Amino acid sequence: MSPESIVERVVARLPEAEIARAQAEFHALTGPFAPGEPFYEERVRAFLDWLVIERHEGAALRAFAPSLAPAEQPLARAMLASMRSLFRVTDQRGDDGPIVECLLHGARFVVRGDELPGSRLTAGDVLDGRAIGLGGRVMLAPGPVFHPREAHEALASLLETARAAGRCDGTLLDPLLRMRMRLDRFESIRAKHIYRFDALDRTEILTAPWAADASG
Repeated sequence: MSPESIVERVVARLPEAEIARAQAEFHALTGPFAPGEPFYEERVRAFLDWLVIERHEGAALRAFAPSLAPAEQPLARAMLASMRSLFRVTDQRGDDGPIVECLLHGARFVVRGDELPGSRLTAGDVLDGRAIGLGGRVMLAPGPVFHPREAHEALASLLETARAAGRCDGTLLDPLLRMRMRLDRFESIRAKHIYRFDALDRTEILTAPWAADASG
């Protein structure tokens, strides 16, 4: 029993047309991606998490949950109550796995390190992920997106500005995923030119930052 298993089964029950509509919505929020791109697999996993757990307040999972076995019901409820945020893996480790801190709200907790994606975490990682609490332990949903280490300094500066502006909350997450995608697409551009507070509301992905600035 795992969050990934439940996500896969929910998606298998959804009509293709509904998945296509949802994908268009997710592309608008976080940037478009297509098969063959180096970041495709990571983005697809994030999309499926969002589709099942977050979109329409978890409507897809809520509709599917009654068909789950009784032993799986607590996990489904925990997934619906999960917290999506921006997390950093600390240098310390708990008895069960890595310690992560929420960069938006300040919470710290141990993530299960005996299964994916928790077993992939290393000290210093910064990720957009979804924390699922069950039975006194915390696991991650299967679709985290990692912000590369080259972006961490610029990201920290952005968060400091966001805190001062009263905007250090979940509304940052999708804009930060768009920034990550710009960094993936424009490899010659340094992260500090992409991870900027004044670019949070920019939704266009396919134009280099300086071109977007020049156009107004």
